[in-house]
Amino acid sequence: MFDVKIREASAAFEHDDYPRTRKTLEAAEALIPNDPAAINLRGALLYKEKKYDEAMAVFQKLIDRDANSYPGYFNMAEVLLAQDKFDLALDGFERILQARPGDELCQYRVVVTLVLMKDLNEARRRAKKIVNPGQTAAYYFANATIEFGSGNEQKGLDWIKQSETFFPEENSKGLRDVLVEHKLLRK
Repeated sequence: MFDVKIREASAAFEHDDYPRTRKTLEAAEALIPNDPAAINLRGALLYKEKKYDEAMAVFQKLIDRDANSYPGYFNMAEVLLAQDKFDLALDGFERILQARPGDELCQYRVVVTLVLMKDLNEARRRAKKIVNPGQTAAYYFANATIEFGSGNEQKGLDWIKQSETFFPEENSKGLRDVLVEHKLLRK
């Protein structure tokens, strides 16, 4: 029953239905308190609600439970990025890449962070390191991010369109959401 509730809560979260996410998540937490998947989803929900300090505390719980918690570290870096603490966010993503050098989503976040820091040359250098073709559309979205950051909106949109040749749009929602969240792309 717990697994069903977590899947339902995750599906609601993916559809940006945060009230339903919260309600279903609470039902899951009542069944198994302090489950790592539930803790992570709770933190993600707080993040989306812009309750950054609370989200950081929740992600810290994941790390306290498991010093190698990828979701804990990744999501803490995401919170720092949302707070415009670019140096700290970059440091967090870089630490993850030391342990997981081929992590495309983390590589993409590094590029986004560098673009927001206005370090386009380093962003270009880092984008070239993302495997293409990869498991995700990160390569295309990283290049789109650079174009948006350079003021080349049409070239950025062309990169996104090109990604859709290989990756269905619904598989790239998270990558697109990052661009919208950081005002590099309009919905």
